[in-house]
Amino acid sequence: MCKFKHLPKCTEAYKQQQIQQVLDSDVIYAWECDLVQSLRWVQPTGGVLMIAIFALLFGDSWGWYLAFAMMALIMGSASYFLYQCTERQTGQLTQNGIMISTVEVVPEAFYAATRYAAYVGIVVCLLAVIFVGPLAFVGAGAGALMAFKMTGFNNDPHRQDL
Repeated sequence: MCKFKHLPKCTEAYKQQQIQQVLDSDVIYAWECDLVQSLRWVQPTGGVLMIAIFALLFGDSWGWYLAFAMMALIMGSASYFLYQCTERQTGQLTQNGIMISTVEVVPEAFYAATRYAAYVGIVVCLLAVIFVGPLAFVGAGAGALMAFKMTGFNNDPHRQDL
């Protein structure tokens, strides 16, 4: 007759114990690879072409053409670097498991721009409260609260334990 070893219950404490055991064990092999999306230029190019067609149809002066060009530049670069970004995966094989961390390779300028936009949003919200009163937060309350969280926006690696 076969005797089976019973598995422990999968509780949160057991999971944390297993993760800590993987983190504390020695690394046998480590690797790093970049995951690049194929055809990542298609979406930004389509967006820039749509903005160019809109500018040709509805733009009637050089000021409008310049505004559409700036919008195409901003939206195209945001689409290319943020929505279609490369991911850098780092893996470590240990005696007790595998640790994989994933980081999106986005230029630091985008994170800085988001933080500065958050500071501007905070100033606008404070001015709205001063001039309009607390009722200004009824419609834009979520944006005001998100502005405070976005001031600490940075690129932190996301770890997956297998």
